[in-house]
Amino acid sequence: MIGSGAIWLFILVPVQFMQARMLKPLAPQAAIPDGYRKLSLLWMVAGSAATLLPLPAIYFMVAKPVM
Repeated sequence: MIGSGAIWLFILVPVQFMQARMLKPLAPQAAIPDGYRKLSLLWMVAGSAATLLPLPAIYFMVAKPVM
């Protein structure tokens, strides 16, 4: 859970702000910059990791395996 929060705090939120700053000065029909696409890929990978990290904890909360 801490890892997921750290990914959000240190990667995903700053990437979202960078993407917003990249698009703000563009005209409505302008092409999306290559840097934006690279940040989107980073966001997708880091976002997937942030989503998957808590899944084992959720499993153990629900399944309550006997150890």
